Amino acid sequence: MPKSNDFAKLKKLVIQHGENTIKAFAKTPQNKGVYVFVIDSHALYGDVNFRWNTLDGFAYTRTFDSYKDYTDDRLYGHIGLKYCVGDFRFEDERNEKLGKWTMNYADALDELCDEEEEEDQVDQYMDTFIAVLIEAMKELMPALSQLDLTDNFIAYVVDHDAADMTYLPETVSPSQLDKAFPELKAYETYKTRLQSLQLDEQAAFWCQTLADFEDGQESEAVIQLRSLSRYSFDVQDELVKLGEIAVPFLVTYLEKEFEEQFALQDNGHSMKAWTFQSPIIDIAKAGENEIGRLQALYLRQKQERPEAQNTTNTWRVLHALDPLRFPE
Repeated sequence: MPKSNDFAKLKKLVIQHGENTIKAFAKTPQNKGVYVFVIDSHALYGDVNFRWNTLDGFAYTRTFDSYKDYTDDRLYGHIGLKYCVGDFRFEDERNEKLGKWTMNYADALDELCDEEEEEDQVDQYMDTFIAVLIEAMKELMPALSQLDLTDNFIAYVVDHDAADMTYLPETVSPSQLDKAFPELKAYETYKTRLQSLQLDEQAAFWCQTLADFEDGQESEAVIQLRSLSRYSFDVQDELVKLGEIAVPFLVTYLEKEFEEQFALQDNGHSMKAWTFQSPIIDIAKAGENEIGRLQALYLRQKQERPEAQNTTNTWRVLHALDPLRFPE
């Protein structure tokens, strides 16, 4: 059992280093139009450093050949280049004391990970690490006023093992969130309008939209969703939320996809089929009719393409729906 790591010391070190980092940058000519400030961390290893960006820094990044052809939906919004932490123009200099703390943390976590019965403690250890960084960010807010901040400035904590925006609500107010990412509220409004439809109509809409994304069709729904920084994986999420009622529609699109492949005598693109298979696995519930349709599809695949990944994935879907009848 490792010694308890000194999280109070971590908080102190992060705040001290953060205040020094902010103060130093505030004195530079680059201190203008700061729109984001992040504690970039990795709870699995204890890594901690600061990253931030300015409007000029973002404009500079956009000149890179890799990003010159990016459309607005790939540049802006909560998953756009503008908020891609790894592409921020500015980061802190490494802090020796913070680095030593990180090494001790990583050693302690390794000891816990080696003991299978300590799994809960590992999770608690990493949760505490992130919680301390969130507290530190909150206490750094007064120091951030030294910077030339934009009206939609946000500061938050990122963990590499979580989505970038997971901890954003901990340090960003709802009003500031709306300023930085107006598309979040706009997407909720968009979904509210759809919720006036019957559930099966909603499922039909989302399935067709998923197919449009996969086929590269510029449908009205696809265009609008992209403008709200939403893509096929967001559509999959909505289908999973609808649950079992979405499964018949997903199976129908699967049948269409495989019929095309059978007709062409081609294995096709398994990833396209997987787009419809994956939500069914996550829903993990279906009526007997849909199970029968999937079973019939599997038997045909097994006969014509026994080694194809699509065939294996269809069995995975059946297993998720009824693991006793369709064991791994």
